[in-house]
Amino acid sequence: MPGLTLKLKTKTGQQHIVSNLDKDGTTVGALKQKITELTAIPGAGLHAVLGFPPFKQLDFSRDEAPIASIGISNGDTLIVEEKQLSQAERDQLEAAKRLEQDEKLAKELAAQEGGDLGVGGGFGGILLKQVVPSDNSCLFTSIGFVLTGKVDPESSQYMRQIIAATVNGNKQEYNEGILGRPNDEYCAWILQPESWGGAIEVSILSAYHGIEFDVVDITNAIINRFGEDRNYGMRAFLLFDGIHYDPLYLESTSGEPPKTIFPIEDNAVYLQAEQLAQEAKSSRQFTDVNKFTLKCNNCGIFLKGQVEAQQHAKETTHVNFGEIFRLLITMGNNESHQIQRQHQNRLIAMEKIVAESEKFAQKQSIVVENLRHRVRTLECRTEALEKIVHAAGLLIAVLLVALLVVLNCRSHHN
Repeated sequence: MPGLTLKLKTKTGQQHIVSNLDKDGTTVGALKQKITELTAIPGAGLHAVLGFPPFKQLDFSRDEAPIASIGISNGDTLIVEEKQLSQAERDQLEAAKRLEQDEKLAKELAAQEGGDLGVGGGFGGILLKQVVPSDNSCLFTSIGFVLTGKVDPESSQYMRQIIAATVNGNKQEYNEGILGRPNDEYCAWILQPESWGGAIEVSILSAYHGIEFDVVDITNAIINRFGEDRNYGMRAFLLFDGIHYDPLYLESTSGEPPKTIFPIEDNAVYLQAEQLAQEAKSSRQFTDVNKFTLKCNNCGIFLKGQVEAQQHAKETTHVNFGEIFRLLITMGNNESHQIQRQHQNRLIAMEKIVAESEKFAQKQSIVVENLRHRVRTLECRTEALEKIVHAAGLLIAVLLVALLVVLNCRSHHN
């Protein structure tokens, strides 16, 4: 049976064809995604009516519903536009979306607990966060926890050595373009306890341990899977809030010990991680390092985010920054802890900015000293050259006098 074909028109004059739709199999969400791809109108603000009187408005609120349920037929023309939503409408849409995701997750978890989950290993429990110290080694401490079940900050130096050895042993793959600095300089840098890890370091440790590390990034509610292309059999989860890493573990509901490593095919834990990312992002439990306000304590200028702070440090060599923030007078305990954690994360971010600024200032002083050395060398060479010229002048004068004496003697002889 041939699929449905629809015409799309926008108020700016664009026209598109959407074909091969299944009236019972294609969902409203899938149709909205196709429309967004063709027109660049965001799904949340998409407004559509059938293109013939009486111009029936289409209900796009239920993403999981089949398109047949909203009255679309083969050959219909849809006039689409972006509707400007009020804040209340946006909040209502977001709440409905979260509710739909919660229902979907609950159904999938219930289905797996009743069937496939029991076959795949039976990991029943709640995914929780284990807090580790915010000491620039949080990534390595978190990986150490998922591997051993213990929070041991001392293990971070061993992981730094693994990374340095791996990078140093493959200078072609880990070049300056990948590392952001020369290979040897990076190896010395990563061994320092104040240097923090990121995507490169997670990837290296994933390959070394033969485990997929899934980083749950709550700044944008996505999961970055390191080692996905290597088909490892096991995975572990790390939580990233824009600055700080914490490990995740599964607290069993049946009294079993906590688990930190899971089979790849265990989809229930992965779904919990996705849900955790969505909830954390919705409640803004992350630090946006590009938006918080800093004050330069050297000159008093206000700066927005780490990029402006780093640029100011490069231009002025000022490295003493302080954060400007509002104290929320009325808040519950949960909000208080959340703000306190965010402020702690921001302080870590400032420490990193200061460290980078100090490195830049140090490099600048080295450059200035090298220039001074070159100037002194040129001055010495100039002075030596002047002496040579002076000596040459004296020699020429002596030769001229001797020549005159010889000529004078010859004239007397004749």
